[in-house]
Amino acid sequence: MAEQSASTSTAPAATGLPQDVLVDKIQGIAIGNALGDTIGLYTEFLKGEQAEVAYSKKPNFRLTDPVTPLYVDRHRARFEERAWTDDTDQMLLILLSYLHNNGEFIQKDFASRLHTWIAMGLRALDRLPLGIGNTVGMVVTHPDFLEDPAAVSKKRWKLTQCVNAANGAVMRTSIIAPMFINKTLEETYQAAIDIAIVTHADPRCLVSCTATVGILRGLLKGELTKEDQIDEYLQHAWDWTVKYAEENVLKDEDGERLDYRCDPKEYWSYCKVDPKILYNDYNKGMIVDDRRMGYTYIALGTAVWCLRRVMLGIDKDFKSVITKLVMMGGDADTNGAVAGALVGGYTGYKEIAPEWRDGLRYSDWLLQKVEGMCILAGVITDKTYDGKEDKDTALDGGRGFLNEDQIRVRERALMKQILERIDAHQKAKAKERKPQNLWGLLRLND
Repeated sequence: MAEQSASTSTAPAATGLPQDVLVDKIQGIAIGNALGDTIGLYTEFLKGEQAEVAYSKKPNFRLTDPVTPLYVDRHRARFEERAWTDDTDQMLLILLSYLHNNGEFIQKDFASRLHTWIAMGLRALDRLPLGIGNTVGMVVTHPDFLEDPAAVSKKRWKLTQCVNAANGAVMRTSIIAPMFINKTLEETYQAAIDIAIVTHADPRCLVSCTATVGILRGLLKGELTKEDQIDEYLQHAWDWTVKYAEENVLKDEDGERLDYRCDPKEYWSYCKVDPKILYNDYNKGMIVDDRRMGYTYIALGTAVWCLRRVMLGIDKDFKSVITKLVMMGGDADTNGAVAGALVGGYTGYKEIAPEWRDGLRYSDWLLQKVEGMCILAGVITDKTYDGKEDKDTALDGGRGFLNEDQIRVRERALMKQILERIDAHQKAKAKERKPQNLWGLLRLND
């Protein structure tokens, strides 16, 4: 791994890529995360077989006209068409915090934004907080969360007998890599852990995050260029994170070691699945649509699998590999978000299919925020940006906070939307099954 020695350095690390290529890859990470999340919503929580029934065995998802409609059920009826879910919303909380503090990374500021988001959604875009995971919800709503989020997160993990390792941290972490492109590798890892441990304390969650940002950092620096190098980055993230966890996480308040051990065999069983094998093959590979669908190693493993396939040319582009992944069902939006960030960081923004890239809701807004991040991170040096002057980055998104009555009104409007969409869908299905006129009846009787 080319940068291994840099983990103890204090000097900024240069990238070997031209500025325009580097910016394109950073845009690919952010938009790729959002697109994987958006396309993943089409099949989230479906079994692979159900996804095929809903969209056909070889779907051609489109976010530009003609837009592929979402399969209508109570889950999908809540969401905007052509837009991401909570996975990317949480990534944006990290980004907006970084922008507002003009490149300074403050854990408690992110925690405060997460707390506001749980109650009111993403205020900058007036988006509802939909799809909140159980771990995130339980930790963030704890009365002591804002005082010491990491301590609350750790206590919650301990209450699960140290077995809960959900994917709610890795789904939001990709944006750390470009933020810290001119910091050391050790600082990058630490930032990923500081963001993860706000809600997820399990070392498997932590290493999922460090592995993700480590791989993305290698792609952005132009050092990770071949598939056979990926294992080196995975190993380095494992070694660093296990050491960190032993020293900082795996002890209770009395200094006694918690009853938990990291298992490298399990880590590699998820991260080194043969890229030629499709998931959901019960004889080979891993299953992504069973009851463990929200496991952090599934999100990491499927993302690495997608990156391997594109780097080896098994899948030709971003769209083909993400389509394969989401059609396997399970926690498809989270798997898609992490995979989208990795593959987008490899291919770049411009190489993403236009029927996805150009149809993503809020994409122009997101690209503007990414440009601000690139300026603050020192990637773009001929422009200026002041996050304090950007109202979108304020805790209330420049729109003001909602009171209890306003929140209730939005909740009622959402419930009405769900019922109306389901009712319209059911009526349309009934109409398709019912003959339209006498001539239709006569033809049926021929």
